[in-house]
Parts: sequence; structure tokens; C-alpha cells
Amino acid sequence: MRILAIGVHPDDIEFGMGATLSKHIKKGHEISILILTDGARDKNGNYTKSDERREESLRAFNILGYKDDIKFMNLSKIT
Repeated sequence: MRILAIGVHPDDIEFGMGATLSKHIKKGHEISILILTDGARDKNGNYTKSDERREESLRAFNILGYKDDIKFMNLSKIT
């Protein structure tokens, strides 16, 4: 099975479907991860550390057992 997981922000995929992805990883399914924005602003419009959020996402995917095909588009805003 091939799976493409798309998240708007870093951490969306991990929180929203981490357990499901972990299940598919253990079954050996082909998974690709696409994260659209850099997460540079929080919900209040304040700037955050996008590099830190990226590293947190990579660590979370590693904990889930995945580290292969992860793409960050690094868009600053989606309207």
C-alpha cells in the first residue's frame, strides 16, 4: 500500500494521524510525508522558530519509526 500524508503545519501529521502511520510503518507500507508550511507563525500571529519545529517533526517521525521520505515545502503562509 502507498500512503501520502499531507500536513499544513509541522506537527499536524504527528498529532492527527501518528498512530495510524505507525501501524502502516510496522506493516512495511510505502509512506511519503509532505508538510506545506514552515510553521513560522502561531495562531496568534507571533513568529516561532521554524527550524525548531522542523526538527521536532523529524524527531517525532523517528519515534514513530519513520525517517525516509519527508518533504518540507517551507511555505510561509497559505491563504
